[in-house]
Amino acid sequence: MLKIVEIIPILSVRRGAESFFSNLCVSLKKRQDVELDVVLLYDEIDKSFVDQFEKNGIKPYYCHKRKGIDIKASRCFERIIQDLNPDIIHTHNCCFFTYFLAFGFKRRNWKYFHTCHSVPEVEATNTEHFFRKIFSKKGLLTNIGISKKVSDAFKEKYGVDNVPYVMNGIPLVYSTETKKQYDFIICASFDENKNHRLLIEAFESLPDCRKYKLICLGTGPLLESIKSLVLQKGLSGNILFTGPVSNVGDYLSASRIFVLPSKNEGIPISILEAMNHGLPIIASNVGGIPDFVSNDNGILFESENKDQLAKAMIELNYNLERYNKISEFNKRYVLDFSIDKSAENYLRIFEGNYEQ
Repeated sequence: MLKIVEIIPILSVRRGAESFFSNLCVSLKKRQDVELDVVLLYDEIDKSFVDQFEKNGIKPYYCHKRKGIDIKASRCFERIIQDLNPDIIHTHNCCFFTYFLAFGFKRRNWKYFHTCHSVPEVEATNTEHFFRKIFSKKGLLTNIGISKKVSDAFKEKYGVDNVPYVMNGIPLVYSTETKKQYDFIICASFDENKNHRLLIEAFESLPDCRKYKLICLGTGPLLESIKSLVLQKGLSGNILFTGPVSNVGDYLSASRIFVLPSKNEGIPISILEAMNHGLPIIASNVGGIPDFVSNDNGILFESENKDQLAKAMIELNYNLERYNKISEFNKRYVLDFSIDKSAENYLRIFEGNYEQ
């Protein structure tokens, strides 16, 4: 029996890394060869995660962390980990300094792994990278990328050879065909990296753009400014906003084409979910996206290139033969990205028998 503690700072918003974390926990919890515990540094947790955990018999431990350096939370974290006495600690997002304040540089009985959910310049601060590099070189930490490109970037950043990667996975669903209400859909946090502004400008440049509808799922610091931009352009009847939703699958089923114009990415869960519903993908050629998006299942465009993005949107709207071919391909292709397969590959890394 392998005793694993999965750790993430906070689950207050349902984004890609957070969704993957919760789904991975559920997949590991179902296994007979794993004893799983879950630790959250902060208390805030979205109700959808609460429901998912309760449904699957997962009761998280909380460290009651406050923003910034919190010695009290680190001591709480230390007590929880020592009581659980795991074989494996597996962290996601920004947990490192809480771990460091609790345990320092001393080698422990457990093995410590961290999943890098994006490229180095996005995934952590320079200060955190500095200390994680020391940990990595001392053999106290094994970083895990979510794609080959992310893995290679961390090998170069830390000067180490041992950065395996596991492609993200999702719980596969098989939905019935739904009437398509939206031509384009984006599921992403409203921040600079996700680049909604570029998508709005590309949409506006489409011939007869007012024939189309774009649905935008999610929330974030730039939501109101993007809404204002849409209002200024007179596109409020064509570009719609849902705010945060828990039924993403319903919107994907009701949409034709998934678009993600990010400036940086790892392996976006939203793209895998869109493929699962048979949507062709239009995405920027950045980060780990080219590792699993190609001409077979969508169209890549160069980051910040509005004209290429608009051209791709036109191509998939008007070329019905290509659209249908990609849609059927994605329904088959995504079968290789199940959350259970991801969990199995993580276990192989934890046990030291994973080869790439």
